[in-house]
Amino acid sequence: MNYLSKYLFWLALLLTSQLSFAANPIKVGELEQINTQINYLQESNLTKTISYPGASYIKLHVSKATLAAGDSVTISSPDNKQVYTYPGAGFTTDSFGGFWALSIIGDTAIIELHRTPQQLNNIANLGIVIDKVARGLPKHEVEALITESTCGTNERTDVACYQTSHPTEFNKSNAVARLLINNTTLCTAWRVSPNNYIFTNEHCITSQADVNATEVWFNYQRAACGSGNANTPTIVTGEQLFVDDTTLDFALFSVKNFASIQSFGFLELDARTPILNEEIYIPQHGAGNPKEFGIESDQNTANVCRIDIATINNDTGYKCDTTGGSSGSPILARSSNKVIALHHLGGCNNQGVLIEKIQPLVQTYLGENNEDK
Repeated sequence: MNYLSKYLFWLALLLTSQLSFAANPIKVGELEQINTQINYLQESNLTKTISYPGASYIKLHVSKATLAAGDSVTISSPDNKQVYTYPGAGFTTDSFGGFWALSIIGDTAIIELHRTPQQLNNIANLGIVIDKVARGLPKHEVEALITESTCGTNERTDVACYQTSHPTEFNKSNAVARLLINNTTLCTAWRVSPNNYIFTNEHCITSQADVNATEVWFNYQRAACGSGNANTPTIVTGEQLFVDDTTLDFALFSVKNFASIQSFGFLELDARTPILNEEIYIPQHGAGNPKEFGIESDQNTANVCRIDIATINNDTGYKCDTTGGSSGSPILARSSNKVIALHHLGGCNNQGVLIEKIQPLVQTYLGENNEDK
């Protein structure tokens, strides 16, 4: 095998390895079969607790919820920072019927049946049945599953660390959210345009069924730099898949209860070819962590994230740190604070799909200037 053949062989092997890394979202949870019931005959115990010590979230599947008129069920966190009331609250679905309640952050969820004082006949069939639970894996287990795309020293840091020094970047990061897809997998997403459009990778969301099974967590970030629990997120669920593309690895979809996330703002597109060495930054939910920035890079001049390869086919390349779960993150140019690429591939260089390639396929929805028609 001559030198050129060897070079092409190893290049193909490297690209195949990288593409396989990007082929699926990162696993962050496990499914368990359970049988937890609260029925109307249990006058003395209308509350149940489901706990998995160390779990990062609890998401319950309700296979049956047959309630009398005016009655309801709440699924809540022990501190009541999250309280979701059914019927009424958001949920996701899959092909097995019933519904998945919104995730409770932490390792414990409390289910309570709320009955109105009324006389009822034939109450034996009334109540709620929970037959499955998705429990979030602890941080160390998630990290053990990840193929790293950290370049040099890991410099991904809580967005709160830059709130004072980089106020514009910090404010832009509000539009970035964590995805929980099909109850157990993770990607990053972000609002684009003033109206109801969300961007992520196609390898994260590939169908309307995936959208139906997706939670979008806004404001999932620490209030202080490097310490404390994350904020209680505002969780919405997927509504409609508008367009997706395998080659350019993007998906554009909408969410239910859009009004609840409008205050987080949106990002604009910068549909141009990146400039070699221009400064960039990446707000992201790598490894499912509360939102972090890639802003600094020990691989780049002045320890600032930069474009290291202007174009690689449909992509641009950079050594700014990402990791599993960062897929779908926006790559923003510091010069405009607009998105020039959609992160989708790790490998140092890490890679993002050029927005100038994606924009023609979404302008029907977003318009030429990132404004809805």
